[in-house]
Amino acid sequence: MRKSVQTINKYLVITVISIISGTISAQNIGTTFLNMPENYIPTLTKQQRFELLEYSKVNRNDSVKNRFGNFSAVQTYDSINQHLIVKTTPISYVELKLLAIKDTDYVIGVIRTVKSPVSISDVKFYDKNWQAVSLHFQMPKATDWLKLDSLNRENIDKKWVYQLLESSFISLNFSKTGSAIEAKNNSLDFLSIEDKKIISPLVDDKKLIFELQNNEWKISEQ
Repeated sequence: MRKSVQTINKYLVITVISIISGTISAQNIGTTFLNMPENYIPTLTKQQRFELLEYSKVNRNDSVKNRFGNFSAVQTYDSINQHLIVKTTPISYVELKLLAIKDTDYVIGVIRTVKSPVSISDVKFYDKNWQAVSLHFQMPKATDWLKLDSLNRENIDKKWVYQLLESSFISLNFSKTGSAIEAKNNSLDFLSIEDKKIISPLVDDKKLIFELQNNEWKISEQ
């Protein structure tokens, strides 16, 4: 009887440990990257992602030759803040971060950035099974950086200014800590030298910070 009880207790302990380990594993950015469906990151096979993670764990930034003959490397691997940035090709990056939406739940945020000719990003969100979730992020526009007071003071054609900034080239990054997205306006890099001289004093060069609050993205007042 005592042996049976000991056996039951042993299996209970193993079960509890397995559950805890599974939870920790599910919330680990390395495991998340490793289990990312290949159609979401076609440049890298699962084996290549494994190799990149192993290099990062021993503080090496070695690259691997990916499926398309380019070299990929981990730029950031933060297992504390669950944040990962991978340079997938010479001009593109994939950034992953686990974002808390409840005390016991999270979503996977994925930012893809292309840096040619001007940096531009998009962001999507997934659950732990890599199914898309509705956590809509409204991409800012270049005109959101306009200094309206300065624009109103200047003797300048406002319609021309807005038309000039109609094409938005915005790059995104997850904040190093917390659940926030930093947006940078790169649209001036697409302008001619002459137009840029006129427009630059009217455009703020700071990043816009969007914080995740109650499952909604709200711009920070800071």
